[in-house]
Amino acid sequence: MIKCVLFDMDGTIINSEKYTISSKIIEGKKLGYDVSREAVIGSFGLSRENSKRYFKNIYGEDFPYDILSEYRFEYIINAMKSNELEAMPYAEELILFLKKHNIKICLCTSTNSKRVEVYRTLFPLLNEFDYYITNDMVKQGKPSPDIFIEGMRQSNCLPSETIVVEDAISGVVAGLKANATTIMVPDYVKPDEFVYNSTALIMNSLKEVKEYIIKTNNIKE
Repeated sequence: MIKCVLFDMDGTIINSEKYTISSKIIEGKKLGYDVSREAVIGSFGLSRENSKRYFKNIYGEDFPYDILSEYRFEYIINAMKSNELEAMPYAEELILFLKKHNIKICLCTSTNSKRVEVYRTLFPLLNEFDYYITNDMVKQGKPSPDIFIEGMRQSNCLPSETIVVEDAISGVVAGLKANATTIMVPDYVKPDEFVYNSTALIMNSLKEVKEYIIKTNNIKE
């Protein structure tokens, strides 16, 4: 019986990754760095500190990660204010379905709590979650399992009762380490050999996640 679903945010609930890519490439050039699309995509799902280390390993210790992070935040906020930023396909449908059937939902994001609070004021769907676990609330971010373990603790659910839904490989690793049923719904990041050889489930959309829960919990709609 599934009693709780833990969701990543960027690329899983909100369609924000394209803004992350464009902001870091465009602003990187202004700062004198030729940031590649592949490098940005490779950082998806990582905690802030792990992402910073990732970029500095590629572009050097002087790489202005914090500046680019602020630019990314501004891009997404502006997209929200102009109503350009959308939910991922079937995200609203799935969230409302889970609430209807009293399945707890928790947002587990590598974004920090202050930014999530701003996002919540501009993107109403984020206010539907029962719990919010952010990167600054745990000791180690993804791919460590801390954020999902904390999500289960707050939801009072066992790993056997929990699903993790992710779009990034680092999040899949974290979900598997937390011993939860882990589902990857790929966005920009595609499953790699590790994912294919793991117990993670790969689904094409959040609609398939809903169908999986209906079947697992034997829900009659």
